[in-house]
Amino acid sequence: MEPKLAAVAGPRQGTVISLDAARTHVGRDATNELCLQSMWVSRRHCVIERRGAGVTITDLGSHNGTFVNGVPVKERALMHGDQVRIGDSIFLILLLENDPVSAGTPVELKEQGMVAGATIELSRSASSRASAASTPPAGRAERDLSVLLRISTAISSIQGVEALERALLESIFEVVPAERGALLLTGRESDEVASTFGLEKDAGPNRGIKVSRTIVLRVLRERVSILCNDVRDSDDFGASQSLLGADVHSVLAVPLSFGARLLGVVYLDTSRPKVRFDEGHLELLTAVAGIASVALE
Repeated sequence: MEPKLAAVAGPRQGTVISLDAARTHVGRDATNELCLQSMWVSRRHCVIERRGAGVTITDLGSHNGTFVNGVPVKERALMHGDQVRIGDSIFLILLLENDPVSAGTPVELKEQGMVAGATIELSRSASSRASAASTPPAGRAERDLSVLLRISTAISSIQGVEALERALLESIFEVVPAERGALLLTGRESDEVASTFGLEKDAGPNRGIKVSRTIVLRVLRERVSILCNDVRDSDDFGASQSLLGADVHSVLAVPLSFGARLLGVVYLDTSRPKVRFDEGHLELLTAVAGIASVALE
């Protein structure tokens, strides 16, 4: 296949750029083949070159540097699955054809909603601005980056949709304090949920997971990410039978999208009152969703 860049964060998030030219210059200036309108990107930031069957990236003396898998580089040969950061943009290098096709936990979409409490809703653009404005503690940032790199590297070797879904949720459980997770994928021709895969962190594969239909539909229809703590204290939903039955205290949900196409929703929750999701978890899950969308598409 032709080498490609899949944008998972930044101004071009959700797009795939073919590297069909011998050289692709990247920078803020409009004369670059890949123009990134961002204050964090230099006018002529770096160049990506095709050399025989390989691809090489070279930093052009940029102010903020060019990073491959979290390491600043002057020149580096790129491998399939490498993560390239240019300013506030993150790209995955795609050099091989993927075949993105273990049973999970049954997922049940509940009719009643669970949106309440201290709820944060972010659109894609707002999420990008929030990510640029906040920096997690160093130890947590290193751990989160390690998980992102492992997911992006593993994409090329995981065969099958269910295997990929399981690997994604297991990796998310390492860095987000969720008890349950689900991936709900839409059909090719509609935004309706066509398939589900659920996993409970500390339970067997046959225990069902209840997912709020209200939250899922809001994410799908409005394409927003939702972070909600103390959901049971809501005046609107505190008496909801589905909420009481599921005993959910915190919910985190983000859309899976690839370009203009909506692929589904990543949904996490916990019943532990002392566990709270924060904006760092939201940003990380958004980045994971961007990586996953490339493979699922």
